[in-house]
Amino acid sequence: IRDSSNIGFLGLKEMIFGVDVGFSSLRQDASKQFGGNVFVKNQFLSNILPVATCVSYSFFIRRRTFLSRILFIGFLSISILALTYDFSKAPILYLLIGLLFVNLYHNGYIKLRYSLFFVGVLIAVLLAQYYILTSYNIPIALNGGPIGRLLISQSTGLFLAFDYFGTQHDYLWFSSLSSFLSEFLGSDSSPRAARLLLEHYNGSAVERGAGGVINSLFVQEAYANFGWGGVVIAPTWVGFVCQSMMNLFIRLPKNDFMVGLQAKMVIGCAVACVLNDYFYIPILFIFI
Repeated sequence: IRDSSNIGFLGLKEMIFGVDVGFSSLRQDASKQFGGNVFVKNQFLSNILPVATCVSYSFFIRRRTFLSRILFIGFLSISILALTYDFSKAPILYLLIGLLFVNLYHNGYIKLRYSLFFVGVLIAVLLAQYYILTSYNIPIALNGGPIGRLLISQSTGLFLAFDYFGTQHDYLWFSSLSSFLSEFLGSDSSPRAARLLLEHYNGSAVERGAGGVINSLFVQEAYANFGWGGVVIAPTWVGFVCQSMMNLFIRLPKNDFMVGLQAKMVIGCAVACVLNDYFYIPILFIFI
């Protein structure tokens, strides 16, 4: 609430009632004008709140009491407000999938009609977000809109990284992992590869304040950081982190907290993300 006051708007409110606003610019303002610690924001909003929501949902499924219902509705409402403060689309979808995982764990199966209904809800939410954030106009094309985002955008950044890093820009190594680590080692800090790619290939969007990043598969950042050696080693490291966590979850007691945490980690172990996150995940898990 405090940071929504600082940036001058509430993300969910603007998505529903905002008219003729530049959502791309507002999204950048939301990130740049955040008044707190960025690391705390990323971990609390992106990890702890969704975990708490999944835990409260697991508690509600087992107890079915008035208190458990209120607890779940409260955490779900706070998570929706927090995850949409900067008009992000994916976190809400990930949260819904995490809740589905919790439901599947407790019930053992999901009926076909419920599965189709859930897929329909996901598609409807995604299209509604695109409809609102593109000023009520969804481009229907292979290279634009939700279709282009699914078929092209997720792979484009990978090839742009191959073209840019190592020839036009030096490999980043660990300079983009953490500004604190870079200062501690006495080296220069660098923005992440996805941001550098946007600045190079779509500088006009950055100048307008409407550009974010060009994300792709985790191999994109592996190449940008470490070259072809990173491309070879990264899948092994990512697989090791994900499988180690899954093996650990299998052996741990299946209480509400562990079920909620596992739901979040299942969604978090995705191939369409940045490699640096897989250096943070083990640290975050140990902290939790």
